[in-house]
Amino acid sequence: MTSPGSRLAPQFFSFMSVAPSVKILALLNMQISLDVVINFMRCFPCLEKLYIKTVLAGCKNGWSREYQNLVRTLDIRMKKVVLLNYRGNKSHANFAKFFVLNARLLESMVLELDNGIMLSTEWIESQHKRLQTKNKASRVARFDFVHHDDGQSELLGHVDGAQAHDLSTADPFARFRAWFI
Repeated sequence: MTSPGSRLAPQFFSFMSVAPSVKILALLNMQISLDVVINFMRCFPCLEKLYIKTVLAGCKNGWSREYQNLVRTLDIRMKKVVLLNYRGNKSHANFAKFFVLNARLLESMVLELDNGIMLSTEWIESQHKRLQTKNKASRVARFDFVHHDDGQSELLGHVDGAQAHDLSTADPFARFRAWFI
């Protein structure tokens, strides 16, 4: 209980339960945060596909020192990572690089560019250097930079209940691109 005039402290939560049956996860984050995603990975240790839509440029996402011990103990089973509104800035590149360098089973990383990015061969080459794709943990991983100019500006599209609960496909999010736009 707080006294009158006192400020309420922010409520933090931790992931206490482990749900090994979850293999596909879609997140909408204002800022891309490796800390948040790693907490989800601890909660969902068998996660294979991760879809993230970000709205802002993001925080630092410096992980190399902080997560060295964690990477040794965390079995990253990620096969596919899709990042919508990729900006190629330090925050987004550091986030993606974590999976490039540590996901040994990674097959595909799709980086859908923010509408403000001008796609060019030079830009893609500089991103490959920034992401260190030559040092990738998975020999079969491929990296696709995609640019969709569909003019949609809404933060999150509508998904009706029937679509959200239709798990008849192996990847229910694959056909709901509009949900992420």
